[in-house]
Amino acid sequence: MSRLDALETSVFEKAFKSKQLKDVVSTLLEGIEILVPEMKCYVTQKKKEVMALEWLSAPGIPPSYLNAVNEITIDDKHGSCGLAAATMEPVLINDIRDHACWDSYRAITLLNGFQACYSFPVISSDGKVLGTLGAYYSDVHEMTDYEMSLMIRSVNIVGILMEKDNMFREIQGQSNQLLEISASVPGVIYIVKMDKYGNRKFMYVSDGVEKYLNISKAMAMESYSNIVASVLEGDKVKFRNALEESIGNKTMMEIEFQLSPDVIPEFHCFFLRAVHSFKEDGSILTYGSVFDITNQKKAEGSILQKQMELEALIKCIDDIVFVVR
Repeated sequence: MSRLDALETSVFEKAFKSKQLKDVVSTLLEGIEILVPEMKCYVTQKKKEVMALEWLSAPGIPPSYLNAVNEITIDDKHGSCGLAAATMEPVLINDIRDHACWDSYRAITLLNGFQACYSFPVISSDGKVLGTLGAYYSDVHEMTDYEMSLMIRSVNIVGILMEKDNMFREIQGQSNQLLEISASVPGVIYIVKMDKYGNRKFMYVSDGVEKYLNISKAMAMESYSNIVASVLEGDKVKFRNALEESIGNKTMMEIEFQLSPDVIPEFHCFFLRAVHSFKEDGSILTYGSVFDITNQKKAEGSILQKQMELEALIKCIDDIVFVVR
């Protein structure tokens, strides 16, 4: 195994264990600097909602320089990074003194002892700029073939790490939103994924499943069939038919159902509403909510009973009037 292969392996091993993107990227950059001591490497990341870059990791660059150049505008006038991110192409500046893109930062960069700078854009799988990977040199420098291959391989690694981090943050944000919604909604919120083979699995179930359906969250997450098995025997076919129809027609699913007496002995009625999201890989995500409508059904039953009693009373009065006549 080459030294670069060993470095790549150690980076991905750390990425598997750590959730801190900066720490993992720093491991990569420090490893590159061991392989090529002349390189002082850095990674920037694009700021949210702003066309600018900020430093993610730059272990070999003086903090005074990082503080002086703390935000890099994405355009052709703010160094190799700004130009690389703007054009989505590598920018190889052998001599900072001679290139117009360094007009804004030339003095502070030369003052810190750097005369050459290379920058490679980090681009996501959907074609968006995530940041840049690059290196400074203390002398005027022309990149070697080895350094070029090293940077190209490394920029791919950084892209994977950044997308993994973005995905993790997105999932974490969605989970936090679900927790907030779940805490404020008197019922059960869930997400079910059905793969292209028809296998279903809960991706998320709110804590309300224990309170309202008398089923542990762990049991629900363990197997989709555990929830289906808890439905009243007479409602299972109705439930399956409603689900298949809503998926087939790509419409909202709405159904009332009861649970088996083995799960909840006393009468309880629930209302389920769900929508489906159809994915390119053939899978289907179902987002649903379940509410306890027992009181509503009891009220409806009470009203119906009173209505029947009233109708019987009116008929009785009509009969009495008829006899009197």
